[in-house]
Amino acid sequence: MERKDFSLTALVPLWTRWMLHWQGSRSDGSTARLVQALFGQSYGWLCAGAGPILLAMRLSDWLAIAPLEKPTLASMLSARTFFFDKALTAALASVEQVVILGAGFDTRLFELCKSRELGLFEVDRIETQTVKRQALEKSGIDVGEVNFVAVDFACKSWTQVLVSNGFDPRKRTFFLWEGVTYYLSAAEIRQGFVLIDEVCGEGSVIAFDFFSEALVGGEGIVGIGRAALDFIGEPLRFGVNVSRGIEAGLSELMVGTGLALDSVQVVDSWIGEKPMPGSTDVLGGFAIARKQNHRTVAESQSK
Repeated sequence: MERKDFSLTALVPLWTRWMLHWQGSRSDGSTARLVQALFGQSYGWLCAGAGPILLAMRLSDWLAIAPLEKPTLASMLSARTFFFDKALTAALASVEQVVILGAGFDTRLFELCKSRELGLFEVDRIETQTVKRQALEKSGIDVGEVNFVAVDFACKSWTQVLVSNGFDPRKRTFFLWEGVTYYLSAAEIRQGFVLIDEVCGEGSVIAFDFFSEALVGGEGIVGIGRAALDFIGEPLRFGVNVSRGIEAGLSELMVGTGLALDSVQVVDSWIGEKPMPGSTDVLGGFAIARKQNHRTVAESQSK
């Protein structure tokens, strides 16, 4: 695959879904075709390199070490994939639109949302979106129902661009924000929440993942990973303060945004070790926030 001017970290969830597909844990034909189109002549080398890993995973059943209801940092990427799949699938019964923010090489709209009479939107920077659309065309994946919206997330008017591309602010919407928050500042995350609240209908939800402040600022292996991300120009910038508990930390992040925490699943161990007695450490996790109705907001402000 040629080096392109797009987010390299956008390849991480794609790689995870591709591995899960070929391991037999999660069927995703669109991901398989997209990866082949992206890597082109290098696809054979990719398969050769991944083959031993897939064999080891099958022989050891490594993924089963960390059950989905108790994910570890080592299994966080695969657990995150299943968590968001479940959240989206559950929402499809009640929402009218689905928006993938910072979509990267996500394939859920093609796999889970087609032929449901939904408004489907992928929102991303034009550099990444251009590479993806070229690969989608090459792969032959049907994208006829999906609206691709190129935006600059640093510009507060990106929601206006979304609306101008057919998004209806009156409708109940499911937003997915995968693998993004830790590359933003707290102010940017809050601003994102505010804009989402302003542009969607009552009952809308957003699913997102996060790291903790302790993990983002950690040393050792984390420090090496952080240095690598710094090197490619995508540094870790934010972790949730969990000193008063994860619910309190996430709720504090959402104060004044119009959103409220609905549910959270935490990652509190590296490979399944038991936490130290009395420890409140959380390494990261996945959360769902819900748009508050006007009455709920008024009641919370009066307390």
